[in-house]
Parts: sequence; C-alpha cells; structure tokens
Amino acid sequence: MPGARSEYTATVGDKVYTFASLGSTVELDFCGDDPYIHAVEIDCTNNTNEDVYVRFWFHATASPPTNGTTDVHMLLPGIKGVVTAYLFPEAVFVDVDGVGTFALSIACVTNAGGGSGTSAPSGVVKVKLIVTEGS
Repeated sequence: MPGARSEYTATVGDKVYTFASLGSTVELDFCGDDPYIHAVEIDCTNNTNEDVYVRFWFHATASPPTNGTTDVHMLLPGIKGVVTAYLFPEAVFVDVDGVGTFALSIACVTNAGGGSGTSAPSGVVKVKLIVTEGS
C-alpha cells in the first residue's frame, strides 16, 4: 500500500512559468509588470556535467539586460544532476529604484559571476517560477 499523502489547496502566486530548456539567451520580460517571485525550481536531472546559475534581472521595461555585461539582481545556483528548489515565504518583489514599471528577465549559465560569462549548460535545464503579477 502506498504511503499516506495529503493535499492542500493554497493560493500562492497567480502564474507558473515553465522553461523547458533555459539557456544563456535572456528570456526578456516574460511575465507581467511588477511581479513577486514566490518559488523557483531548477531541474538539472538532465544536466549532469556542471552546476548552473540562473540569473535574474529586475529592470525597467525599456532597459532590457544583456547577458555577460549587465549585473544581475539575483543569482540562484542549480546543482548538477538534481532538482534544486527555492521558496520565498515573504516573496521577492521585482523592484528597481525610481522606475515606475518593473520587468523580470532570466537566463541560465555555468558561470557563477554576477554579470560576466555567457556559457550555456551542456544539458537541458528546466526552470519553473511561481509568481504573482502586480499592476
């Protein structure tokens, strides 16, 4: 007999974004304005050669980042061969001082540096985000 399981209904975030194979090409402004990030899952089960780093840029909608030159606002490591999950109980608000509308962009690289390096993972890296979109 299988183990006991419980299911709960919870309202956390209003969108789940799934990237089936996130690489070094920046996914620009992929969600609505002024998002809050509640959780990030980095699935490296098909990327067993190296650890990865998911870069997050919080920026003005009119000022998109360039991978390799623009400093990141948040950097989350993913461990090769496993799934790494990050939960933010208070949520991370995508904020840029003095800017009216904020956007979120991401990319996945093998370089730990905050803005430098653009090497893509050698295997498939799946990334999921749970967000609440603002205005």
